[in-house]
Amino acid sequence: MPPEAQYHLLPRVSDASISMASQVKASVSEAYIPNGALPASNMAAGLPPKADITSTYVESAEVSSGVITIELQGTQVASLDAGSLIFEPSTSNRNLTWSCKASSSALNQYVPADCRVPL
Repeated sequence: MPPEAQYHLLPRVSDASISMASQVKASVSEAYIPNGALPASNMAAGLPPKADITSTYVESAEVSSGVITIELQGTQVASLDAGSLIFEPSTSNRNLTWSCKASSSALNQYVPADCRVPL
């Protein structure tokens, strides 16, 4: 893929995946707050099955023990289409904070700085 195409792809993929993650994080937070336990699955978070949560660049979104995995698609970059962004919650006094990481350092050039895997 030419560099100029990669330059235009980054914001679209970031926006799509981060936007989708924000919606899923809200559902995880809403499930966590009343009882202090992270939801074990999409169903426990009040979400549809993972394959039903999609967009142009998001293949699926899955919750497992509060951890959100956003699988990517449709970018025409093999390493990116095979990758994912993982959002992991930390809990303290019934508050959630989130960290993000890419599934591989090969995705670093395409994902937001706070999701990059250290080399």
